[in-house]
Amino acid sequence: MERRAENRLLRDVSALVTVSEPWARDYRDRLSVPILSVLNGFDPDEFPAEYDRGEPDPARLRIVYTGIL
Repeated sequence: MERRAENRLLRDVSALVTVSEPWARDYRDRLSVPILSVLNGFDPDEFPAEYDRGEPDPARLRIVYTGIL
């Protein structure tokens, strides 16, 4: 059911951007439009290992998105 809904939603797109190469391959197999994979991540040079992140504040609520809900 989800695949049919997704195909219906995507049938009129002129291009698609996704966040992983496996997803891009899947869409390339199903769609005849340009598919671009833009990986989400970070540049480790901007966050060296010695970067001081400080101690977590137990009075502060932190919500972290890990990629799967």
